[in-house]
Amino acid sequence: MRTALLEDDPDQANLFLEWLKSAGHTCEHFKSGKQFVRTVKHDSYDAMILDWMDPGHGWL
Repeated sequence: MRTALLEDDPDQANLFLEWLKSAGHTCEHFKSGKQFVRTVKHDSYDAMILDWMDPGHGWL
């Protein structure tokens, strides 16, 4: 499964990436909402995991 992960906290992101990769998933990590939105406009994912507490929350 191709997954997009939006998480600004490096420790949390690494934990999620480890879990997803160990389960056999491909994961692309985004550190900012703006970067995430720019990419998903042109790319598709099977699942998206979003950090609702992203400090750049004005990206919506």
